[in-house]
Amino acid sequence: MESLINMVIEGIGITILPKQYLAYLNNPSIKTIPISNASLTREIGIVYRKDKYICAATHMFMKQLTDTSLHL
Repeated sequence: MESLINMVIEGIGITILPKQYLAYLNNPSIKTIPISNASLTREIGIVYRKDKYICAATHMFMKQLTDTSLHL
């Protein structure tokens, strides 16, 4: 997140940050605007080497992640 803040300070762009992080920003050249009632989602995935052995515990963990994500 520091890289994102530095880019804003340098005037390269803007960013969206978690609300908790905004409390730590104390720079007079940065303006923060709270976003209310935002419903954000993101897609995530599992990345692994398909040519490498994956133990049973890792398979179970991956299954748990995918099963849990169906209920979010």
